[in-house]
Amino acid sequence: EHLETDGEILIEADHRQPKKGNVLVTMARRKPEADSTEEESVHSNSNTMEDTESIDGEKSSEEARAHGRSEPPPKPIPFLDTFYQLSSEESPRERSVAARHLIQHCLLSEQGVNTKDSAYALARLMKGLCTGRAASRQGFASCLSSFLKVMHSLDGTTIDAIVKEDGGDEHDEPAMAIRNKLLAITQYHQSAENEGGAGKSKKNRFGGKLKGIEERDHVFGRLFGILAVVRSGILTADDSSLSVIRGYTQDLIDLYDYKNWMREPAAHGIIELMSSLAAASQDAVAKVTNEVIIPSLLLSPPTDNENADLTDREQLLHVLTPEKIAVAVHLQTDNPKKTKFAYPLDEPLLTSESIPVLASPLSSTATVVYPRCHVVWNVIWTYLTEERDGT
Repeated sequence: EHLETDGEILIEADHRQPKKGNVLVTMARRKPEADSTEEESVHSNSNTMEDTESIDGEKSSEEARAHGRSEPPPKPIPFLDTFYQLSSEESPRERSVAARHLIQHCLLSEQGVNTKDSAYALARLMKGLCTGRAASRQGFASCLSSFLKVMHSLDGTTIDAIVKEDGGDEHDEPAMAIRNKLLAITQYHQSAENEGGAGKSKKNRFGGKLKGIEERDHVFGRLFGILAVVRSGILTADDSSLSVIRGYTQDLIDLYDYKNWMREPAAHGIIELMSSLAAASQDAVAKVTNEVIIPSLLLSPPTDNENADLTDREQLLHVLTPEKIAVAVHLQTDNPKKTKFAYPLDEPLLTSESIPVLASPLSSTATVVYPRCHVVWNVIWTYLTEERDGT
């Protein structure tokens, strides 16, 4: 193996490739972590060469398997280099390999859990969610989900040590500590948040307020982070309290209220969270729905009609958005134990009488159906085609 360091350029032989003489060239500036923006900019210049080598390597690997030859073991990826490969836009396989090496180094090495590097990785993975470069959000969110799942499988003492190393309260349950960290990293300007005392708008690294594009990146970073937590399974674990689930649900509702274009992604996140929770406890779904979703989302008056009497079902139907309809219908569909919900979910929302009223908001989502339909149509299709009571 040839490893040569010359100033700021690092050149290393890539032995993952069966081809002889295949060399992977990666440019990375040797500067402090605080200067990560410039480092990522320099690294992105070599993406084209890396992608070409990765594609060639995958083809060669397929040829080797076709001829019955064993593939050479993958070359270990240095810990800090895994974060760059998580942003690979052309090769999902490269992101997957990088995530595996990162988790192996931090949590599953022969030397045991590396507490310091685990805390660093946890913070950097969350920061990567706020980066719009290449495929950073996909790679970092996927890795974060797997990282949390593996971390949660460790003993409680180890988790507490990682949380404490990261600056959190070791007495907090893991899901709550993760939420506090995620909210701190992905802060964005929101009047409701400021009025509620949740903190001021986050500033950029130069001390100024976030620009529009930076604020949007933080909003999407929070959404991807919450979905990563949901998919890791730590919210449905036995040691996860209902208060933490309420908190994540309210965070998604806050995202729904942020901008009109964030409504559908936030509604999708609420649906996914409730689906994962329903598989563990239908009673927990009922409590979160009655205590958070109904008062904060379904019965929240619209900004253009704040005087509407939402206790009247007829008026409520007239102000429902497609996203609220999707959440409501999903909750009434994914309810095998027939759990009782509070008003307005105490009666079926989608009926032959209500469809003419709901036609207007539903039709607003039917103007564009490519490349996909609005989430409300998937929910309605499931509601209309799912068998109930043997029918």
